[in-house]
Amino acid sequence: MTTAPQPSFFLAGVAKCGTTSLWWMLRESPSLFLPLRKEPNHFAPDLDSVALPEYRPLSRADYLALFRDAAPGQVCGEGSVAYIESPEAMARIAAFDPDARIVLLFREPVACIQSHHQQMLHLGIEDRPDLGEALALEDKRRAGRCLPAGAHGTTRFFEYRSRVKYIEMLDRAAAVFPDEQILCVLLDDLNEHTDATMARILDFIGTDDAGGHRPLHVNRTPALPWNHPVRHPDLSDWVRRRGRELPIAFEPPRQFLGRTRFKPPKPPRPEVVTALRQELCPGVAAFARRIGRDLPTLWGYDPPTGPPPGAWSSRITAPHS
Repeated sequence: MTTAPQPSFFLAGVAKCGTTSLWWMLRESPSLFLPLRKEPNHFAPDLDSVALPEYRPLSRADYLALFRDAAPGQVCGEGSVAYIESPEAMARIAAFDPDARIVLLFREPVACIQSHHQQMLHLGIEDRPDLGEALALEDKRRAGRCLPAGAHGTTRFFEYRSRVKYIEMLDRAAAVFPDEQILCVLLDDLNEHTDATMARILDFIGTDDAGGHRPLHVNRTPALPWNHPVRHPDLSDWVRRRGRELPIAFEPPRQFLGRTRFKPPKPPRPEVVTALRQELCPGVAAFARRIGRDLPTLWGYDPPTGPPPGAWSSRITAPHS
């Protein structure tokens, strides 16, 4: 009796840490099968009420149908960043396949927060273009106050600091899987030591590595177009008060696409970055001890005050997802 193909490894996040880039790189391997749909979110139904409509979790039948075209011998996997955010997803994956392999990506935390903030702006979910203002509103928004019109009834997208609580995320996986079934990957390694890092990932998944990998930056967060609502808050408010919605952006002339959609986003104010790095420094040190890497040095979080204000710019504007 032939067993229907199903996933045995899961690219489970963390969001804005290179998961989409790695997903595309893995899809290039002939020994692997990853469905064209990323973020099926099947094991995170507890986030169903707060997910964007296009990311609603698939049913079991629809989920397994994603893998029916896998060739014999191919190792199947999928990528859903909600799995490491959900309090319940890891336990559901373990019940589905106790031998599953979990791949988690991590990135310098301030760059991760800034990238998420920029994406929320671009999607029309966030309405505060200044990262410092958005961070200052976290507690109020968690309590359901000061939520933007695009909040979709959730506060999850605005809990910026929660998105870089890396130890808590790792604990969710470690609570149900042994250490040998969890692989932590740094975006730094994926970009700077691509072949060696991909070899480690593919060996962990349980397949051969042909080498010759190249880093991909396929989900860059674009800068906001000139006619984005957050660039014209007075006009946006005027339109909404009259029961209409201002379009997020029209497609600009082709000769302007590169300048409006793909230039690096404007970095946060240096004082915001410096304060945030100092706040996150203890968490970075603790996470470094947990995974056995010198992250304070790698990410420039050496105590007591971290790097000078200009030292973060190459990381904060790095065009990765």
